[in-house]
Amino acid sequence: MSESGPSKGMIYQYSFLANLITEESIKDIAQIEDLYIFKQKGGGHSDYVEKEIYANWIENFGSQVIKRINLADDDPSLTILEQNVLATFISHQITRTPTFYFQIRKYILFLYEKRLLKIEDLGNRVFLEEVIVKNKHNLTYEDLVNFTPKNSFVGDVNHLGHLSRMIAGSMMEDIFRHNFHFLHIPEESDDEFVISDNPVVFVDFSKFEVKRYVDWWSKRCDNIWIFIPISPKKCLYLTTKRRIDGPVEIDNGDMATTVNFGQYLNAMNFVYSRNDNLIKNHMKTFLHELLKYKQIVADPKEVLKK
Repeated sequence: MSESGPSKGMIYQYSFLANLITEESIKDIAQIEDLYIFKQKGGGHSDYVEKEIYANWIENFGSQVIKRINLADDDPSLTILEQNVLATFISHQITRTPTFYFQIRKYILFLYEKRLLKIEDLGNRVFLEEVIVKNKHNLTYEDLVNFTPKNSFVGDVNHLGHLSRMIAGSMMEDIFRHNFHFLHIPEESDDEFVISDNPVVFVDFSKFEVKRYVDWWSKRCDNIWIFIPISPKKCLYLTTKRRIDGPVEIDNGDMATTVNFGQYLNAMNFVYSRNDNLIKNHMKTFLHELLKYKQIVADPKEVLKK
């Protein structure tokens, strides 16, 4: 994002649907209007989740910790409270995206087509907790990645939102127990991190692949690292083990490239950068690999309807 001049407050946005880079206001990007507004039992709609839970609590406190990290020259020495705030922030950054809503829907359709779930079960919190959040039927990452639904749902956004917050709650403690590390790109380098509308990237180093589905029920694993860029030059990443040389890693170009590739691979539609040439170069570098795995879906505004 531009810090000064006529482009202040603007950012470059790449759209997979349009295959186009445009300059947009930072205030207007990555928004699906009223996605977190939910219908109340007595009628009407509530914006409590959007304004109180996300904006006033999670984003407010999370942004304060991230700002302190970005202002630190080296190791920010996070307190336990700050780690807890970040764990909450990251878990909801994983689960509140349209991409994750689609992943929950895919999970539900898998159970539905295997006759392990009935539509009315979606109104039963105990069922949702035991069967979906805790993965009672032991679905695997491969089950979901390879599954192509034969059916579809509409009007399920309230259920998807409710489930996303339940899953976030179950992930928070596990994320908190990870070790918090930082990947820095030197200021003098032309390279930077981009960020997408689905910003948290899971990398499985046992298979050398970016995961394309968040198997939220999985336990911590030494081979699975979690990444989220927090500025053009800094990325927070979490592992089960501590780095021998300390929490800050500088100038690991291969890891930075992996994080950026994950942003394009897992984006629902949009990728953002303060440098349009960086996006162009990334697309040239990543295009062949993206064509193997990337699925361009319909505009989520049209698919995620109330």
